[in-house]
Amino acid sequence: MSYKNTILFTVYALSDNGKIFYVGRTTNPNKRLKKHILKHGEDLQMIKLHVYLDSPLPFLHKIDYERFYINQLLSQGHNLINKNKLKLQQ
Repeated sequence: MSYKNTILFTVYALSDNGKIFYVGRTTNPNKRLKKHILKHGEDLQMIKLHVYLDSPLPFLHKIDYERFYINQLLSQGHNLINKNKLKLQQ
């Protein structure tokens, strides 16, 4: 099996003063955190929730980990500012 078209994704949460307010997904956590700091301020912490390999191959089982963690954190009472707060389809 070839991994040359496989991409490493990180699903993360942003926290400010211990309060999680955003969930995102990126292939470059350090670069993405710098962009968030420019927008939201320097006191942010990035919490890595899940790191996984994704592939463009259609037969691989794909899970939307970002949406999964948005759903989990919303159900725990976190007030997320994500534009897309869609619940997982049951």
